[in-house]
Amino acid sequence: MKRLLPLWLFLAAWAAVMAVIWLLPPSPLPAPPPAFPPPNPPSGAALFYNQAFAAMPNLSVEEQKCLYANPEKPLDRPLAQKIVERFGPTLDLLAQGAKEPSCEWGVDLNAIEKMSWPNGINVMLCRQALSLRARLHLEEGNTAEAVDDLLLSLRLSRQAGEPPIPICVLGRITNDNALLTITLRELPKFDKASLQKLADGLKTLPPSSSMAESIALERKLAPAFVYIYVTQLRTDVPWYKRVFYKLIGIVHPHPNFQICKASPETLADWTRDMQTDIEIAERAMRLPYAQGEPQIEAIEQKIKTGTNPLAVVQAPPMKSLRQRELISETLWSIFQTALEARLHHPEEIRTRLATLIDPFTGKPLECYDVEDGVEITLRRPGRNPEQWTVGLEKTK
Repeated sequence: MKRLLPLWLFLAAWAAVMAVIWLLPPSPLPAPPPAFPPPNPPSGAALFYNQAFAAMPNLSVEEQKCLYANPEKPLDRPLAQKIVERFGPTLDLLAQGAKEPSCEWGVDLNAIEKMSWPNGINVMLCRQALSLRARLHLEEGNTAEAVDDLLLSLRLSRQAGEPPIPICVLGRITNDNALLTITLRELPKFDKASLQKLADGLKTLPPSSSMAESIALERKLAPAFVYIYVTQLRTDVPWYKRVFYKLIGIVHPHPNFQICKASPETLADWTRDMQTDIEIAERAMRLPYAQGEPQIEAIEQKIKTGTNPLAVVQAPPMKSLRQRELISETLWSIFQTALEARLHHPEEIRTRLATLIDPFTGKPLECYDVEDGVEITLRRPGRNPEQWTVGLEKTK
């Protein structure tokens, strides 16, 4: 037995060395060459917006509940006025920024993370504060001031939706939808002069990027996204998670485990394959829904059942993004149709709304008369329907 002791010690030492090697993360990846030039420093409206974000007050739990309260419920006016007053410096800086012709955030696209929207929370808070102040203005009959707040919020939402990677564009869509939904319901409270001011102001808003444009940018950013993601996997994941991934990988390889251990050459091949799929989906996103949807579904099915683990965790949810964009485009069509009709042909509002087309079915949108106006339903495939109410004066 003593004769075998050196052998056992050797085997134990060998097992320990192999365990250490097994636990060590792979070597670092070489950084890809920059796909974009270095960013310019923040300028234009972004300078004022950044100051506005820094000036935002810290809210109590009660104030947060009021800020995010259901707009259909009665407003706690004293608390709402207090919140608006506390946001005063922030909203003043937003108004100054809106006067600037450009907005450069100074974002380095070569270093941005895939799911990073630096201004997201700040923009949503400012949007809620502007909506709250607009509601106070409407209740006081100051419709022109309410229009100013609405236009300011829409401008901020569009300018903060840059650079147009999908998460930024999706944030802009979310903010736009929230603003338009509330304004549609409150249209009867605006006088004609304010409605004309709103219509004129909409024409001056900066352009917004489409989902197809954001997917095109994501395709160019793919090598940088992959480098950042894999580097984080190899350096930031604690040892016990690496053990978990490797043990699970013996039975069923987790995509992150496959990505983490892949060679630079394999990662490059996976990235190119993913970029090809994204390029096909980008072209499909520019087509009408009935033509583009089958192509996008085929790409997502290929990714789901294929052998590219990088695409599983890195490819954007193209089908969902395209559907969200179509919903937003439909809401904008409803809003602009209702606004134009109220300005020039109020008696035709119902008729004009009934001619709008559901992009998913190709049929006219479902419109129903309700107590407060016209309820419109958009049926998104496989999801709960979207519903909006276009406010009309109540008839006696």
